[in-house]
Amino acid sequence: MSISEDDVSHQNVQQKITDLRTNYPLAAAILERLHNMDLKETTTAMFIVDGLDLLPRIRAMLILQS
Repeated sequence: MSISEDDVSHQNVQQKITDLRTNYPLAAAILERLHNMDLKETTTAMFIVDGLDLLPRIRAMLILQS
C-alpha cells in the first residue's frame, strides 16, 4: 500500500468514526482509540481480551463439573 493510499484509508476510517460519534459516542471513542494504537498497545490489548474471553469458559466448565 502506498503512502497516499494509506492516507486515504486513514481519512476513511476517521470519517466513519465521525459519522458514528453522533449516534454512538462510546463506540466511536473505542474505535478512535483502537485506530490509533501502536504495536505494543495492540499486543497488550489482545492478551487482555484473550484472558477475559477465557474467564467465562472456565466458569462454565466449573459449573458443568459440579
